[in-house]
Amino acid sequence: RDGSREESEIYVMDADGSKPRRLTNRPGIDAFPVWSPDGSKIAYHSKPLLFPIFLMNATGSDPVNLTNVRASTNVHPA
Repeated sequence: RDGSREESEIYVMDADGSKPRRLTNRPGIDAFPVWSPDGSKIAYHSKPLLFPIFLMNATGSDPVNLTNVRASTNVHPA
């Protein structure tokens, strides 16, 4: 969506594809988002920091680095 393989952000939108809202806005790639079971949080990986796993509120607020390590194996949170 952001026009670059080196830059990507996480968005949410209505079920019909309307009203896209960007949740992340940082350098590098934020990708592979996954919703928490209750829908209140989203986990995702972030690069250029070598794929740490972050957790943020479903609104995009308060991102927290969960892994706090630089390991290329932290790609797909679940």
